[in-house]
Amino acid sequence: MPVNDFHIQVATAHPGAEKKPSPKGRTLRTDISTGQDRLVAHIKLLSIEDIAKEAICAVLAKIVHLPILQAYYVNIDSTNLEDCSPGNIHNIAFGLQEDNLPAFRLASQQLNIELINWPESLRCAVFDQWIANGDRYPHNLLFAGNRHFWLIDHDGAFPSYVSPTAPVKSDILALLATNKSEFELYELRKKSMKYVEQYQSIDWNEIYELLLPTQLPGGSKYFKKYIQFLKIRTDDMQGILTQALGIRQKELELANPNQITKETQK
Repeated sequence: MPVNDFHIQVATAHPGAEKKPSPKGRTLRTDISTGQDRLVAHIKLLSIEDIAKEAICAVLAKIVHLPILQAYYVNIDSTNLEDCSPGNIHNIAFGLQEDNLPAFRLASQQLNIELINWPESLRCAVFDQWIANGDRYPHNLLFAGNRHFWLIDHDGAFPSYVSPTAPVKSDILALLATNKSEFELYELRKKSMKYVEQYQSIDWNEIYELLLPTQLPGGSKYFKKYIQFLKIRTDDMQGILTQALGIRQKELELANPNQITKETQK
């Protein structure tokens, strides 16, 4: 399978799944087969709606160059789940390929240090605002060493209580904004909007095809719902980021920090 293949893949789980600790208690580690390859994956037993969330976020993360492992729709045999609910009547789970190298969660203090030095920290924070995901930090990043993280777990994206134009809590964005002057926050927003330009150029028909909607029964209505949400949200990202960064002025017309007025410095 090509590394740059953005499609969700389809796989079948092998018997002998191992339960993994997780907040919702429904994550398994098991071998899966795609017909060509056999590999190890972590699969989540979710509703069709939550699988659709995971799938669209996985595809979009790849499209905007964020580090996420290959995603799968995994067919499972419910008789092999050992007291676990399959999550939906279609016996389909969501899977992410396991990294060949060890990856693990960091304690908050060490995580902050690594995130400050992670080249993709702002890209990740802007992405989370875009998908309205306030559940990234600290548990849904796996540290793989040498300034590298993997993104995991997006079933908290697109919460029903968040409107398309409202910001969400982002601890990574807050970390990057800590102790910044008003001018520095403005510059951070300006840099963030470079990532938003990627969102504006997305071909949503292509995204829909990459999600293989025919392979996820009932998933199509959720994909269309989330795509509509993102279309609206993309147009208002500057306002969302202004609020999320705590910028007091909507616009700073100053060319450099030496021109900051006393009012700006308050």
